Parts: sequence; C-alpha cells; structure tokens
Amino acid sequence: MRRTLVVLTLALTATATAANLTYLGPKGTYSDEAARLVAQSGNWTTSTATSITEVAQTVAAGQTDYGLLPIENSSGGYVVETLGLLKTGLPKWRIIGEIALPINNVLMAKPGTTLADVTTIVSHPQPFLQSAGYLKANYPNVKRVEAKSTAAAAEDVSKMPGNTAAAIAAPAAASVYGLVPLANAIQDDKRNTTKFWVVQAGELPKTGAVNRAVVIHDLTRNTPTLSLLITRMSALGFQVSSLTQSPSGELGGARYVLVFDGRRGADMAAVRQALTPGSTLLGAYTAP
Repeated sequence: MRRTLVVLTLALTATATAANLTYLGPKGTYSDEAARLVAQSGNWTTSTATSITEVAQTVAAGQTDYGLLPIENSSGGYVVETLGLLKTGLPKWRIIGEIALPINNVLMAKPGTTLADVTTIVSHPQPFLQSAGYLKANYPNVKRVEAKSTAAAAEDVSKMPGNTAAAIAAPAAASVYGLVPLANAIQDDKRNTTKFWVVQAGELPKTGAVNRAVVIHDLTRNTPTLSLLITRMSALGFQVSSLTQSPSGELGGARYVLVFDGRRGADMAAVRQALTPGSTLLGAYTAP
C-alpha cells in the first residue's frame, strides 16, 4: 500500500543526530508506523506517550524535539482529542509538517479463533467509525469495547480468556501481540487515510516559502470577522481547505481553526502580514 510522507524542514532546529520524536504509543499502532516513517526521514529517535495530550505537553515542556499528533481521518473526521488542544489558549508548539498515512484496518484475534466465534470486538473509536459498514453487515450485535489505541485493543484481546474476542488494529499489531488476521482491509473506504501533524515547540521562522498555513482565529466583539482574514489570504493565492469552530469561552465569541492551501505559495513574511487581529499562525510548511 502506498505511503505518502511529507515532512518539512522549514522550522527544524534540533540536530538530525540528536532529535527525538514523541508519538502516541504503544508499538503496533498507526501512530507507530507514521512515527517510524517520519523518524527515518530525519534520522531521529522515537519515544512514546500514553495520550495525544501527553505528546503535546512533552513538546511544549521541551522534553522532546518533535511530536506527532493525529488530526484527521478521511472517513472518521477530525480527532477530537487533538482538536481539544486547540480550543482554549494558544499551544506552545507550531506545526512544521505532516504525514498522510493510508489506513488498513485488520480484524485480528488469537490463533484458533474463527470469524464465527467473535462476540466482542475491541478497538479505538476511530476504527469503529471507519469500519461501520463492515461491522453492521457482519457483526451487528457484537459487544464493542473501546480502547485507548488500536495496539492497546490488540494487547487486551491477547490477554482475554477464550477465543471470542477480536481487535481492529493496524497490521503490525498482530505480530507484536501474537494475534492472527481474520479479515483484512475492513475499512469501508479503501482510500481511508489519516493525517498527522509534525509539531515543534517555539515560533515559526520569519521567512521561507510555504503553500499551506494553519491559522487560529479568535472571533470576539473587538476582532474583525473571518472574511477579512480570508480576503487577505486569498490575495496571496490561498483558499480555505478546512475550517473547524469551537466555543471560545466568551459569549458571542468563537475560535476557528483554518487550513489555507496556496496555488502558488508565498513567503512566510507575507502570510504573517495577512493575519488580522485575533489571528495566530499555528503552522506553515510546503505540502505536495
């Protein structure tokens, strides 16, 4: 299966030999696969965290050089925990690149288990969404149990008594936890892809060519509407490719996260000049 990797060096400050990338573990997850691809591109070491929030906190505290945050799945939508990091306060990290990883959801169980034996399926919430059609057609009445990650689901199934439980997990989890595949590629959309942000503490550089920008805009009674920001970015050749909204904690206010994609790209300095009051540049890099 094709793997698409985009890691930008625009804001990298750590040396290639010393840099460390922290991601949501454990081993055998999609995050693990994405982290290995990113780390290989920069010759970095890797370390795991127990939650997406912990990854972000580790980066913000300077305990690691880079972090990997899942942000969006093409079938399941935005990752709630990552979006939650953007709802209140400005993150102490910036987005410097991304990786888009095609997803292959595998139904796996202990050796000797058959498809007909399965009465319980364990997984992270995202694979349940991604494989909703398959589950409805084949397992409409099974018990579903949510786990912190797909690898945690595989590990849980490996420890359960009997042969009636299965996990939906990444292919690598089967060998890590001693399971065998029962059904491959059970995701409903075979184009299913998850996007991860590569983040680093500190501010972005003042200059440098970019064609993708991520902007947080806090709309209050004293800030311009989104239309001014969008108009200014449009003048640089950028258009909105993604927009999410959440409450700002102030009556009548809102926080927006916008992703702008440019047809021809622009310099970071020009992008910064296009920002309006209430807007903060959260990420900027070159995407394919």
